[in-house]
Amino acid sequence: MFLVILGSLFFYGYWNPAYIPLPIALVIFTYWAGLKIEKTFNNQTRANLLSFFLVLLFCPLIFFKYLNFIIKNLSFFVSSLHNSNISITLPLGISFITFTLAAYLIDIYRGKFPVERNFLALLSSVVFFPHLIAGPIVRPSQLLPQLKRWNSTANTKFKFGILLFAVGLFKKLVFADSIAQFVNQAYSISASELTIWSHLMAFYGFTLQIYCDFSGYTDMALGLSWLLGIRLPGNFNSPYASSSLIEFWRRWHITLSSWLKDYLYIPLGGRATSFLGQLKNVMITMILGGLWHGANWTFVVWGMFHGIGIGLNHIYRKVTPQTKLPQIVSYFITFHFVAIGWVFFRAPKLSQAISILSGFNSKPWDLSLFPREYFFGLLLFIVFIVTHRWDRHSIYRLFSKKLTTSIILAISIMLVIASLALKSGNSAEFIYFDF
Repeated sequence: MFLVILGSLFFYGYWNPAYIPLPIALVIFTYWAGLKIEKTFNNQTRANLLSFFLVLLFCPLIFFKYLNFIIKNLSFFVSSLHNSNISITLPLGISFITFTLAAYLIDIYRGKFPVERNFLALLSSVVFFPHLIAGPIVRPSQLLPQLKRWNSTANTKFKFGILLFAVGLFKKLVFADSIAQFVNQAYSISASELTIWSHLMAFYGFTLQIYCDFSGYTDMALGLSWLLGIRLPGNFNSPYASSSLIEFWRRWHITLSSWLKDYLYIPLGGRATSFLGQLKNVMITMILGGLWHGANWTFVVWGMFHGIGIGLNHIYRKVTPQTKLPQIVSYFITFHFVAIGWVFFRAPKLSQAISILSGFNSKPWDLSLFPREYFFGLLLFIVFIVTHRWDRHSIYRLFSKKLTTSIILAISIMLVIASLALKSGNSAEFIYFDF
């Protein structure tokens, strides 16, 4: 356990050693807060303590991630704040760390998880390096018991872990980073210079990039955990194969979706209220979920957009309970609704997102300019359509149960070599490192 902590803090500090004390301080505070809640028997006092501790726990996140956003928006009302901007570097993984610790305190308050009296065990579960920076968001009940009985020699799923890591690396270096070149180019030029190719790459390209990038990271995190004999919860289950937006959020970033449901949507009232109340709770949850991703109005609009979509989904089901669209139509509508939302997620400004979505008639195709890019984009799209339904379960069923360890190892090595050989320049940072 001590080795896990040291290795994880070295991994975290390699990016910026100055931020190593931050996760330690947050865990120390949460450890103490959990003990205080446990020792308090009066229900109202417990509730007040939990609220107070959660406010304090979220203060560093608000400071590092949202302070400039708050100042910028207050400047519309307070003239002295104009052009005020504090130089703050966002620590890696602070959102994931905060959500993990908040779940720990809330579960103690609800009596769903006992207080952890071993401080090192709690610290190791939070800073466990595979999920430290970009998730999945792991709850105490999912990881703490495994670490406390951890045996580093019990790598019973070695071949699955190494294969999953290799698949994730391939997704990131070959697919995500290759597509990123064209997506970044599309978002870096002015609206007047956008061609139809640029629009398509901004629209479809980022939809493919973010899936390959984030699911690639998750595959690598889960693979490394398997190698260490630890099982982390999955974060994706073929999200673009969803036939409704409700289903999409059960398949995309699963640990965040379940966190928002259990710790925000249900406490707001969930479905235990009127139908309009349910729609209101969905909207609040999705807007805050959007804001969790970043301090920008584009994320607020993205969350609101999904809130409206889920609300319409619920209304459609209520009004026409016996009517079902053909499955291919449902797939098409859901995929393109999600793709429209990703434009707001990716664009730095709302104006750019709107220009991308409204400007498909700006410039015609120019096949003479980028023949390689068109072919490459088409090829990646075809490969993605063929492979995007391969989640970790599919990989496990297809390879790990049917092939020997030596063959799995050979396939994994080939994937790693192919990833390094086919990667495009320097590997870009994982998208969710910013959150």
